[in-house]
Amino acid sequence: MKLHYRLADFIINTLRWSDFTDIQKTAIPAVLKGKNSLIIARTGSGKTEAAMIPVFDRLLRAGGVGDTGSVDREKRRGGVFCVYVAPLRTLLNDMTGRVAKWCEKFSFNYTLWHSDAAGSKKAAFLKAPTEFLLITPESLESFIINRSESEKSLCFAGADFMIIDEAHSFYSTGRGFQLGSLIKRLEAYAGRSLQKIALSATVENAEKVAGWLFSGEDYEVSDEKESKKLEISLKYDKVDGGPGRLVECLKKNRGAKVIVFTRSRGACESLADEARKSGLRGDLFVHHSAVEKDIREDIETRFKASGAGVLINAASFELGIDIGDVDFVMNAGALDSPSRARQRAGRAGRRGPVSRLINFVSGDFELLMSLAVINMMNAGRLERKHCVEKPYDIYLHQILSKVMQRGSARPGVIFGELAAVESYRAITAAEFDGILESLVIHDLIKKENGMITLSRGFEKRFSGMNFISFYSVFESEKQFSVLENTTRVGSLDSHFVMNGLNAGDKFMLGGRKYVAMDIDLKKGVIQARRVDSGRAPRWRSEPVACEYDVIAEMHRVLGSCGGRGASGGEIEKLRAVMDSCANERFDELVRAASASGIDGGGIYLWPDEALNEVKILTFGSAYVNNVIRALLTAAFPGTKVTSSCPASLSVAPPPLLQTRAFAARLGEFIEKIPDIMRSKPEILMKSAAASGMIKPVRGKFAAYLPADLHDRLFMMKYFEPETACAHIRKHSVTSLSRPDILNEINL
Repeated sequence: MKLHYRLADFIINTLRWSDFTDIQKTAIPAVLKGKNSLIIARTGSGKTEAAMIPVFDRLLRAGGVGDTGSVDREKRRGGVFCVYVAPLRTLLNDMTGRVAKWCEKFSFNYTLWHSDAAGSKKAAFLKAPTEFLLITPESLESFIINRSESEKSLCFAGADFMIIDEAHSFYSTGRGFQLGSLIKRLEAYAGRSLQKIALSATVENAEKVAGWLFSGEDYEVSDEKESKKLEISLKYDKVDGGPGRLVECLKKNRGAKVIVFTRSRGACESLADEARKSGLRGDLFVHHSAVEKDIREDIETRFKASGAGVLINAASFELGIDIGDVDFVMNAGALDSPSRARQRAGRAGRRGPVSRLINFVSGDFELLMSLAVINMMNAGRLERKHCVEKPYDIYLHQILSKVMQRGSARPGVIFGELAAVESYRAITAAEFDGILESLVIHDLIKKENGMITLSRGFEKRFSGMNFISFYSVFESEKQFSVLENTTRVGSLDSHFVMNGLNAGDKFMLGGRKYVAMDIDLKKGVIQARRVDSGRAPRWRSEPVACEYDVIAEMHRVLGSCGGRGASGGEIEKLRAVMDSCANERFDELVRAASASGIDGGGIYLWPDEALNEVKILTFGSAYVNNVIRALLTAAFPGTKVTSSCPASLSVAPPPLLQTRAFAARLGEFIEKIPDIMRSKPEILMKSAAASGMIKPVRGKFAAYLPADLHDRLFMMKYFEPETACAHIRKHSVTSLSRPDILNEINL
């Protein structure tokens, strides 16, 4: 590849590169050809530079200096040349240092723009836009709404590129649906389609993700097929007795640099406390979103600079924050996703040939789930991600945002602009009209003389500080600020504070222990001081449903003694990663499954007459279980269907109906579900509504939808009817021969 001579000199003589990495050799030529690109490669592979090199090459040429020193025909238009979008402010902060180094070399400039960035830098940018703008989707939304048309034209008329970091984190999420619209809105000021470069370490369906992101434009996928070797080991505790074995492993590896991932922010605090009680001191850090920003940034800097230490986090270090080379990664709790497991494992051994991950599980369900994920990873498979076909709530938000941006707008213009976004193309004109009518009813917009304007009701709901809330589409729980003297050290969830925290109570935050001296409910402030003991708080968040592919793989692994389960070769590979405790327990579970008749290819029923219920082992995920549950409840009035895990359902029969006879009728009905759905597809939503399964959709804007679209959105978020029908067709409905497996594991 032929690069601008100044860029080539920088790479060879300043960066001291002797060659490009494999992904760079593939991706850079594709971007140089002007194609939208999805670049998929592991952490530490150089994929970020694979995006930056062609951007700087184009910028140097557009700036007027060609290979021979002559003036380029297309002069640089000025303003922003490349918009760099990332999902986290922390990622942007980290990326700033890398961009700064390159910009300094070539006398270009950059601006970091998010809620924590310096106001003086933003003001300077508006007067003299820099070549690079690093920004989050929410800040880009705010910029487009609030800045004048002349400011936006000045900033973006010369834009050529958009780099989207950690693209997988946007796919099929509210923020991703928002970003798709923002790209089109920004391109309107550029006057052309930007060349988009998306970066990701893990993508299950590259073509689908690229099609969504690039909205039907041409693209090329550059995929690092040969990934770094992953070395995974699995350690098991029969009883969920806390993090004892993990802490012992940390103590044995003193002097190593380790990242530990936990299930939640509360688990971070508990694990850090256990580690300190066991004698671990020194560089032990707790990092999660409730810890104050300045403290988190200090932790990132110190951990990156350290040669040894332990960083405990919930998920904040899954993404590509540069924290230097890490010896290995630990995961406390089940691996629930191959893509997430790869992302986490990839944080270790960035400069070596192997990434090491040690997984600590407690309990049988965690053991089976981790084995399912590892088996998928061994086969090079990632999970298919649940996707909402019509994100009505984010669509509604973008309607309001466009009206807010312009002051007034014609409905047909807004509909046409949103129809150009891949995420919204399936939404019909009738549905658009229904949303507008609902916005009028909720007093958020007015329709006059063929134009839409915002109403006073919108001003009341989203005035003042609430405007800041409007820019983000995800909903955050109300937080109480925790102050030590006058310094903010973090925040606690309002639900935790209002339901059990009183003045004098002790708690942990950021690995430190505090006592609440005073709680101001009106201001949302807790005055605290340091103490020697405290309990881990709880933060509420919406649970993430485990994907269908993972639960189905659990079935294959558990049914490995049957003819339709995992093969002997697959099981041998799994045994190699398990410690002796895990192997022993896995043998017991497989024997119980075999004795019960689980062969990896069925849907299994067991009538428990003692409990007066029928247990259905679906191994189909919550999305499939919800379909079966809704239809069963409607078909058998008086039944009560519950689910304690994504692999099963429990069905209590109507009064006076024998459990065993009821089980036979259930089995016959489940087999008919695909035919019922084919002949009467509308029956599912009616059944879900009749059984009381449809609940208010969590989110800022779903409440303003028409009732019918709200209910459809709920169904799209929590049901997978096509997957359910395919699952039932593939798996024969049968009875367990014995309840051994139910006696062994709480399914």
